[in-house]
Amino acid sequence: MPLLSCAAAYGQDGDAIDEITVISPPSLGALKRKMENAQEDTFSVFNAMNDDPNFHITCRMQRPYKDGFDPIPIHRERRVCTTRYFRRGSQRANEDYVDGVGRGQVIGASAHHKKLTKKIHDLIEESPEFRRVMSEYVVLKREYDSAKE
Repeated sequence: MPLLSCAAAYGQDGDAIDEITVISPPSLGALKRKMENAQEDTFSVFNAMNDDPNFHITCRMQRPYKDGFDPIPIHRERRVCTTRYFRRGSQRANEDYVDGVGRGQVIGASAHHKKLTKKIHDLIEESPEFRRVMSEYVVLKREYDSAKE
């Protein structure tokens, strides 16, 4: 937060200064928006270069849940980004759990995550554009996380 002082400002030659510009650090909300926009850019480039629709990543706002089904009693939604495979698998797992079959877990989630991680690392190596947007996102995420603390 900037510190403001109410006093006359004078230049080196003794004349009053007409204008003073106060620069403050960006707000936490502004940092979050910049980071989320960079994340959207990263996912957009990834999705355009990715040839498997199961790895298409989208984000949406949702209320957090505990134990898979019970909403946590808070009013804020959280941004959740997932692949098509995981969204469909979660829906199936939830339906199976409600029907009394299974434990509500996405089958193959660990293997899917490993493949997704490999695709991301491969694109970082192969595509200067993806490496650039990913780098911008990582820098902004670190900046946002640091400001939160």
